[in-house]
Amino acid sequence: MNELRKAKLSDLAAINAIAESCPDLPRWSLAMLEAEITASKSYMAVWFQAGKVCGFGGFLRVLDEAQVTLIAVDAQERKRGLGKALMKHLIDTARGENLKKMTLEVSAANEAALNLYRHQGFEAVGRRPNFYHARGAQTDAILMDLIL
Repeated sequence: MNELRKAKLSDLAAINAIAESCPDLPRWSLAMLEAEITASKSYMAVWFQAGKVCGFGGFLRVLDEAQVTLIAVDAQERKRGLGKALMKHLIDTARGENLKKMTLEVSAANEAALNLYRHQGFEAVGRRPNFYHARGAQTDAILMDLIL
């Protein structure tokens, strides 16, 4: 059974395992992920399939905007449309809450994520030079917005 639903505390270990396995994802502590699941200003969803969490994504509500915080798919489940489904779910949820804009930042080196966001209608609106430091290299952050 496939299910796209709001994350529960019982999903925390699986979310953390996926997050730790993604080299392009900013490092979040277990406490930060737990807060993302439980805080009233946050929304986190999981893709639950074949008895396990295969991906997750979330946003933080700031005034009338949704700031995407994290989105990741288990390495074994990539290239199957789960990231697209998660992103669409986050967008639909934000629209359902009458939020006006969705924002995010992404590494300029993360082509898969950039393509995902562009296909969902996000547009680049800015750049933060040398923002990310991963695998011994510095990359810029691309700031992107989607008017909801």
